[in-house]
Amino acid sequence: MLFHTPIHTSSHYPRLLLVLLCAAVMAVMAGEAMLVAAFPRIEAEFGISSIATAWILPAMMLVGVVMMPALGSLGDIHGKKTMLIICLAVYATGVIFGGFAGDIVSLLLCRFLQGIGLGIAPIACALIAEQLPRPRVPGALGLLSATDGAGTVVGVLAGSCIVEWAGWRTCYHIAAPVALLILIAAWVLVRPSPVRSTRRIDVPGIALLSIALFSGLLALSFLNITLGVISVCTLTGFLFWERKTKSPLFDLRFVRRHPMPTVCINAGMVMLLYFLLLQVMPYVIESPAGLGLSAIAVGLIMVPGTVADMISGVAAGRFAGMKGIRIPYLIGALELAIACMLLLILPLSAPLLVIVWIAVSSGMSILITVDSIAVVASARPDRMATASSLVHTFQNLGGAVGPLVAGLALAGSKQSYSGFSTAFLIGMIISGFVLVQAVRLRQRKKAAGPATIMSTGVAGEDTKKSSGEA
Repeated sequence: MLFHTPIHTSSHYPRLLLVLLCAAVMAVMAGEAMLVAAFPRIEAEFGISSIATAWILPAMMLVGVVMMPALGSLGDIHGKKTMLIICLAVYATGVIFGGFAGDIVSLLLCRFLQGIGLGIAPIACALIAEQLPRPRVPGALGLLSATDGAGTVVGVLAGSCIVEWAGWRTCYHIAAPVALLILIAAWVLVRPSPVRSTRRIDVPGIALLSIALFSGLLALSFLNITLGVISVCTLTGFLFWERKTKSPLFDLRFVRRHPMPTVCINAGMVMLLYFLLLQVMPYVIESPAGLGLSAIAVGLIMVPGTVADMISGVAAGRFAGMKGIRIPYLIGALELAIACMLLLILPLSAPLLVIVWIAVSSGMSILITVDSIAVVASARPDRMATASSLVHTFQNLGGAVGPLVAGLALAGSKQSYSGFSTAFLIGMIISGFVLVQAVRLRQRKKAAGPATIMSTGVAGEDTKKSSGEA
């Protein structure tokens, strides 16, 4: 059995739950991306560098990376509904106060609060697998992944118009009541989960991972060797602790099981590429070295990708539910590679950027969808939120690194094409790596036989065991 037996199968509740979860994920991702078109203006208003501006996106992603495993574990232990409401409440607090930020420090603090909202994604995946009828789970996960990416582009589109006409702070003032409405709806609608985990929270593991990731991102942003050494040492300590403790933050045996290493690494690399290009696109579109267009053009050029994102995510989910994820995985990787190649070999133009962003959004949506399906299908019922948080942690890590890499590529060269070409070249290298991984995944499937999850979508040993117990 690919997924576990749902606890609620009434005709209306699954549909309402899916709509609510998609709305929550879209709102969070839109809130993350709504300031993309405002990057040049925030730089000018606060008098900061492009490297400092590059922290606006990863500020949310960093919190997601650090807190996602803990939120997933807490969801399994204390209930997914409880953690969903807590995440939405903290996110709404960040949105409410974000519009009143007077400097880059206070803005980043609000973005950190918004980052707790990223914990909604793995909890939503776990709720879908738990509370929806089994045949609808792959398609529902595809739709959720589609709204994830679509929310980012909707945030860019709406944000670009609001930034152009009313200023970037108005983005927050409009998003605040939406966040509060979703919070109230979740409180009223979502039903609690009967399956709870008895594990303890790995507090030392969370602390070590937080220090390792935060110092590593600072080291990358400021090219600081000392911070890099601290990051490596604490990450080593984290891995050592995880092998020794009885209640690890990450079950390393689960992480090592095929196809988890490939899925997790690709999830991080795909989001690194996506957010690298997302950070670069406003400068390419608005700066004189690029197209020299208005902030509104940022949204208009990128909005077709929203449609491609939603269509691709749903289609990939349905296809993977019937035939497995091997073929859509390869298609998504090819789309990313072709998009990055076009950026490198063709002159910049608005039609080119539209085509490229459609391919990037579609490829990203396909790959993230099949990642979610693979992870949820491999998890036990009492570890579902924890397992889902694993792949989302790698996604957020890639999403946090991508803008910082873009900031380094653009630093000192936003007024020339060299910064753009450097970012595009990095994107080509990343997309090539993802494509190689997709091809290797297909080869491993042939060696392993048709029983693997990559060929049929059949769950691993934990799933079979827990299904039998159910």
